[in-house]
Amino acid sequence: MKQNYKMMAGAVLSGVVLIAVLAILSGTTLLPKLGEHMDHTSENYSSYQDSEQTKMICDRKVPEIIRKNSSIWKPGEEIRISEVFEGTDADGKQTEMKVLDIQDREGNSRMEDCYWEKEQKAVFSERGMYLIELKTTDQQKKSADKRFILLIDDRQGGI
Repeated sequence: MKQNYKMMAGAVLSGVVLIAVLAILSGTTLLPKLGEHMDHTSENYSSYQDSEQTKMICDRKVPEIIRKNSSIWKPGEEIRISEVFEGTDADGKQTEMKVLDIQDREGNSRMEDCYWEKEQKAVFSERGMYLIELKTTDQQKKSADKRFILLIDDRQGGI
């Protein structure tokens, strides 16, 4: 049993010595090279086709959201988003609009009770000012967010 411990201790000791020697050798050969500038051939990627396309996409203007008409709607009147607002990309093509939120004067979200997503329309049951937040995205995934105020009033002459 004692002999087994001596053999195991000798093997462990020789392993530790081997690791220490290897660490010293690698340290003396690698440490002086740390921080040195590596010489490599530089490549000019500006003439590649994909870099030109990427630059074109990055330089592309974000789409715009414009209000086609501004009017005062009556409570209960249907407001079709596509008839009031329009999104266009840098090429002048129409983009799809998405309603992110509709808020009343107090800042409460009215999306659930005023907006029908499938029909892309809003119907307000009470008069007041409502803030609508829209988003549009073009084919290159550039997007734009914009907020507009919608006036809802049933009085003659408006608010």
